Amino acid sequence: MFFFIFLSGQVSVIKIVGKNADGYKAGTGIFYSFDLPVNPVENNRVTFELFDFGNFYVKNNSGKEPTAYLSVKGGFRHIFNMEGKTGFFIEPQAGYCWTTSDKYYVKIQGGLAFAIVTGYSQEVGFSGNSLVFGFKYEMDLPGSDKQINTIAFRFAFNYNFKGN
Repeated sequence: MFFFIFLSGQVSVIKIVGKNADGYKAGTGIFYSFDLPVNPVENNRVTFELFDFGNFYVKNNSGKEPTAYLSVKGGFRHIFNMEGKTGFFIEPQAGYCWTTSDKYYVKIQGGLAFAIVTGYSQEVGFSGNSLVFGFKYEMDLPGSDKQINTIAFRFAFNYNFKGN
């Protein structure tokens, strides 16, 4: 029942960076997260990212296979506004990831995932709904040959069914 209290539309545009980045186009991603306030003004929140999925295709004649990742993370969001959920924020995250880099996505390797998200949260309406725009840097560490470092632009609309 708890998971049906929140509805979120969350998408991202992702670019692989670092040593394994050559030969890949920008990718797309979807993610689902929710957060719980830890103080009365709700500018500090514990976040749970139940999944973050990114998929990347290769550039023409690069000789590489498509790659993808899936991560599950927890974090803490601090909004730099002492009066509510609207404002710039920073959110460190840590968790677990699975990556693959073969044509049929069958060779999967797991490991640690670390991310930092920064952006702007805008409260809309009177029920705790919000629009969130942000940038995320993620480091997925399942092994040296499948390590993926990404930078993403994220957009999320979070709708709260229970209200305030």
